[in-house]
Amino acid sequence: MYPRDLTWIKLKEYIECYRGPLIIPIGSVESHGAHLPINTDTIIASYIADMVAERNKWISLPPITYAIAVPVRPGNVYVNPSIFRDYLRCILEHFISFGQRRFIIIMIVDACNDLCKKYDVQIAAFHISHIHREPSMIKASDKHAGTWEISIMMAIDYSLVKTLTYIK
Repeated sequence: MYPRDLTWIKLKEYIECYRGPLIIPIGSVESHGAHLPINTDTIIASYIADMVAERNKWISLPPITYAIAVPVRPGNVYVNPSIFRDYLRCILEHFISFGQRRFIIIMIVDACNDLCKKYDVQIAAFHISHIHREPSMIKASDKHAGTWEISIMMAIDYSLVKTLTYIK
């Protein structure tokens, strides 16, 4: 199930009856060159979350869009890491209070350890770049707004990738 057709009643039934994981996609608003939108990370995380949810009959929640980005451009929205962890913890604790015990976090890998211990919940978290079959083949210079992110965005929606023209 996806956020666009998820009612609170469906979510309540899912938590009470099925006990499958809730998938929470997390992106950031940051510059990805002049050729990709500032919400590229969120688009990719949401797309993968929706595909995983569909394949497994799980629930993909609406994404968390504002996260941790280096504040070097107007398109990079920076949220202090401790504030972001508290925000994410509040969201997870909300669902935990209703009985949810399993989560999948897509994009952020370090914000959930204390919750696993405190509430005896399972949280699987991974960064999107780990889906590449040969991670060693992704060069450090290509990890952000490079070939692999462009390729994923083109597969999701070709129109989101801008053609660059150079002025001489």
